Amino acid sequence: MHSETKCEGYKIRAISIILTTAYVARRATMQTNDNEEQPLSVGIQQPKNVGLFVTCLADLFRPSVAFDTIKLLEQAGCQVEVPDTQTCCGQPAYNSGHLQETIPAAKLVIETFSAYDYVVAPSGSCIGMIRHHYPLSLIHI
Repeated sequence: MHSETKCEGYKIRAISIILTTAYVARRATMQTNDNEEQPLSVGIQQPKNVGLFVTCLADLFRPSVAFDTIKLLEQAGCQVEVPDTQTCCGQPAYNSGHLQETIPAAKLVIETFSAYDYVVAPSGSCIGMIRHHYPLSLIHI
C-alpha cells in the first residue's frame, strides 16, 4: 500500500510493509531447479530510489528487521539508502498530546526523505504517522 502526502511543499510517498519479514522473504525469492535463489519482481519498476525509515523500535530492539527490509527491497530492484540524519517520527509525542514537540520531528523526517521516490518503513504505525498525522500537525504552523 502506498500513498502520497504533501507537507510544506514536499511530497513523500510512504509505503508500509505489514507482512512479516520471514513470510515476505520466502515469497520474494524462488528456488530454481539447481537450488539457487532468483529474485522475483514484485511490481516495482526498476530502479526506484528508496529511503528506508528504520524506526526507533527496529533500531533499538530488532535491527535484523531493517537489514531484512533492505534485502527484500534490493531483491525487488530498488536502490535503498538509510539516511544518517533520520530520527523518530514523533509519534510518541503526538500520541501523548504534545503537538508542538511533534513538529520539529516531522520537519526533520520530511527534509531527510524528500529526495527519495519512496519512503519505506517496517512499521505501519510510523508510516501512518507520516501519511496521516504530519499534514494535521504541520497545518498549524
